[in-house]
Amino acid sequence: MSWSGGDWMCGACQHINFKKREACQNCGYPKFGGPDPSTYRYHRTEALAGDWFCTGMNCGAHNYASRSNCYRCGAFKDKYSSHIIFIYIWSIENSISSVGVNVK
Repeated sequence: MSWSGGDWMCGACQHINFKKREACQNCGYPKFGGPDPSTYRYHRTEALAGDWFCTGMNCGAHNYASRSNCYRCGAFKDKYSSHIIFIYIWSIENSISSVGVNVK
């Protein structure tokens, strides 16, 4: 995608958005303000067991368990990224329902 005047990069997932958008098309992070972007990417989507977040090139894309490489940047799933969802879900199991993730 080429940049046009006023287009902006999301602070949470680095997706390039058109000027007219008030929130990121990819993750929903607001154009202005919003929570801490470094933690927002782990709360942005409904994740299922086995899903993983890409660690390649600080991408952070949410990938389905069936993917062996990232849909956004092409990085291959490694041992660390394949367990991010499991570790994240396990560590906050009591509050997980507030972000819409089903761990049962």
